[in-house]
Amino acid sequence: MSLRRTLALALSGALLMSGLAAGLSPTASTPAAADQPAAPQTAASGIAIRDIDGGTVTAPTAAVTWNSGETERATLAHYDNTTVDGIKNGYDIRVANTETRAGGTGATTEVEDAVLGLRGRVPVTVTGLRVSIAPNGRSFVSFDSLKVGDEDITGQARGRQDFSYRVPDSGGRTTNTVLRLNSTAHSNGTTTLTGLTISDDSYQYEVSTLRLGQVSTTAFAQQESAPFRAAGVQITDPADGTRLLDTAPTIDTPGAASASARALQADGVRASASNVVLATAADGSAQLSIDAFEQFATVESFPEYRASALRVYGLSLSVDAEGNSSVSFADPSSAVFVDARWINAQNGVIYTKVDDRQEPVLQVYVNERITGADGSVTVNALRYVDLTGAWPSVVLGQITIPPHQGEPDPGPGPGEIPDGTDFSGKWHAFGVEATGASRVTAAPVVASEQGGTMLSRNAETVGDGGADQISASGLDVALNEHGAASSVSRLRLFPNTDLAIDLTNLTTEVVDGKATVTSDGGTVFGIAVEAGAIEPDTVFTVPGGTATATLGRIETDRTGLTVATGLVFLDAHGLGTRVSAARAAGGETDDGDGTVAAETRTSLSLSRTSSRHGSPVTATIRVTSSGSVPEGRVQLRRGSAILGTATLSPASGDSSSARIPLSRSLAAGGHALRAVYAPADPQWAESRSAARSLRVAKSKPGLRLTAKKSVRPGSRATVRIAVKRVAGGAALRGTVNLYQKGKRVATKRVIGNSKTFTVRLKTLRSSSRVKAVFVGDKNYAKATAQQRIIVKRR
Repeated sequence: MSLRRTLALALSGALLMSGLAAGLSPTASTPAAADQPAAPQTAASGIAIRDIDGGTVTAPTAAVTWNSGETERATLAHYDNTTVDGIKNGYDIRVANTETRAGGTGATTEVEDAVLGLRGRVPVTVTGLRVSIAPNGRSFVSFDSLKVGDEDITGQARGRQDFSYRVPDSGGRTTNTVLRLNSTAHSNGTTTLTGLTISDDSYQYEVSTLRLGQVSTTAFAQQESAPFRAAGVQITDPADGTRLLDTAPTIDTPGAASASARALQADGVRASASNVVLATAADGSAQLSIDAFEQFATVESFPEYRASALRVYGLSLSVDAEGNSSVSFADPSSAVFVDARWINAQNGVIYTKVDDRQEPVLQVYVNERITGADGSVTVNALRYVDLTGAWPSVVLGQITIPPHQGEPDPGPGPGEIPDGTDFSGKWHAFGVEATGASRVTAAPVVASEQGGTMLSRNAETVGDGGADQISASGLDVALNEHGAASSVSRLRLFPNTDLAIDLTNLTTEVVDGKATVTSDGGTVFGIAVEAGAIEPDTVFTVPGGTATATLGRIETDRTGLTVATGLVFLDAHGLGTRVSAARAAGGETDDGDGTVAAETRTSLSLSRTSSRHGSPVTATIRVTSSGSVPEGRVQLRRGSAILGTATLSPASGDSSSARIPLSRSLAAGGHALRAVYAPADPQWAESRSAARSLRVAKSKPGLRLTAKKSVRPGSRATVRIAVKRVAGGAALRGTVNLYQKGKRVATKRVIGNSKTFTVRLKTLRSSSRVKAVFVGDKNYAKATAQQRIIVKRR
């Protein structure tokens, strides 16, 4: 034991004995409990240092405490030991830009940069330290980099609980000095989390304990949030409903108002939002926009690409005076990242992840509408919920529509909407018909009691007039001896609402009793419809709503005729309307001489069953029939999407074949492909092949990093990074990170076929290795490029 320690113990013992001799109990000099201030419910501080006697060398810096009211905040631009008695010589302790806050959702400490050099030991250097805790104990400790001397221990320390590491002396020898992360203590109902602790129990040095980044909380009950009409960002813990962020910004008054928040940060979870803007108008309409929202529920490396990450960019919500809502994104292709992938973020979409038992574990709702018991409607622009309770729940953009605004006249109930014109037993075709609250008489129409009648009609436009909820243009219908056909060049229903439908060249044909429905694509309830053949009875719904839309409905009427309708929209409870578009009906026919179509068999083979994104793959389709060589065209399909078409050429025997090269931009993943032979000539029957599987693996993009091989001390090197797609592949949609000595120094988004950018490094004092990492996207794998920059001294 050192002389200093021995004297300290003797002195403390003497003082205690003198106090007892004077008849004082150890607690006699403390104020009465009633006079003591209440313990803080949350607290945060920066650096604190204690000596070997337990005395205070440096009181906690930027310290804040909170019991009620607004969040308490503090900042400290700089701290160093040069002005602190007792630790001037041999110490190098510097802390830059400390920010602390404590409030009703928890406490957080952030430190930009710290050098913690204790006498006789190598320095500990940490950057980007963040320590945070919520009232229910949810917490995290994260940092950008951590070094002990010249050794970078960022990778081994990140994401670990109760991490410890012995700090060597300046000669590399083991000492009693220990670095610890994520230290948690519980005392008298208070939980205290310390981000970084350096302690020494040898009593050989003046400092025994140094703490950097400390937060604490009691398990208090949060006050209920005030009711609001519109809100920007909400984050809660699904386990108990604890708010990790005070809902902000909010508008709680009717009429015209606005609110905004430039930056928001949660407690207990790494979540932040930027440039959140709300506005409401006197007519009941409302607008919301969020530039960016990011939540990383893990502190591992590359948290932004983990399955636990939620990232949303360029979100906008619009609610009109009638209560109709729509959600849009600045760049739909890279708008919502969830479950380690970019998802389709269209109006009304629900993204669901299921476990091995097919039970949902994660859901994302876009433009969700929830009807309350009082008839009000709550619109959520985006709602994210982890059903396992592991990751916080998020609502981005919430607007409440009062009952008189959001509840339309329900109109007729189920079964009360008229079915429309009764064409039973007739070969017929019409363009558009609507019944119920919105009415459009079937037009144009052709009908006949039997096949063989040649009829045709057309119309430039058909709709509901000034209401402009139902609009169709370029309508053609026809009957002939083989069947019926109906085509609508453009069909638009209920624009600018959740129920919006927009389709082009919707065409229905019934030939010899067989029906086909095709379109050039569009959207139904905000969900994209691919161009090509439509699978029969493809049904779309709106989350929380009663409306349905069916593409390619095929039925048989009471007389045995095949009735096919390109689109059937039905909303009995809400709009009280039924819309039918591109209807055709007909029966079987023969060619007059008693012959029937010859059966055909279609087969499909692939030049390879597995490939990499951007590599060529060719499909070979063979069609065989008995007695004659099939003619016409074949299609290669993935579901209802047509990937290619080709004309058959005679092959061996009674068969024909065709080759279709697949697009080299075919997305990475699994694809079930099928060949379809649908001849125009009735002497051959239609046939389809069995499905064939194609597995497309991700490719590595081209990535190149260049910089000067050597520079002078104190200079700033410029790094040039170029990344490009593989030949024929899809566009890149990812991120390139640049690292210097293991620390990330730059991040660049890459969208397009290629991208070149430069980064100027900070002043170089020693040789350094720089590395560029393309972290990958849905089609491209991770790629790296690196170079060593040598600092040459004269």
